[in-house]
Amino acid sequence: MSMTERSEGKKQSLLLMNTCRWLQEQLRSGAKPVAQLIEQARAELQVSEHALRRAKRMLGVRTVRQAAEGERSASVWMWELGPEREDQPMAAAGETSEAALVVEELAEGLDELLGLLSQLIEKFHTRRKE
Repeated sequence: MSMTERSEGKKQSLLLMNTCRWLQEQLRSGAKPVAQLIEQARAELQVSEHALRRAKRMLGVRTVRQAAEGERSASVWMWELGPEREDQPMAAAGETSEAALVVEELAEGLDELLGLLSQLIEKFHTRRKE
């Protein structure tokens, strides 16, 4: 894996961590409409809906359907923090993200080593045939 790819992976991990922090802060005061959160995330963080949904999964955010006031058949989809996440700081998700970064870096290093080993084996077999 190239340095550029590694750098891009780190950027994506940091973006996810920041998105998790933002989402947790938004939901700390209670459930919010999904459409509103997506719009806000795009405006404030310049992140895609996909990135926001990844942060949602990482935090264990629940999706609930709430009936719209005054309308019997209308409803709004909301996101809310689970009870175990409401009082916790972002440290848990942040630690997970940091651990994921370390694992990712180790995996990239291992991929590089395996690539080098493969090249060495190929050279060995080529020279042996000569």
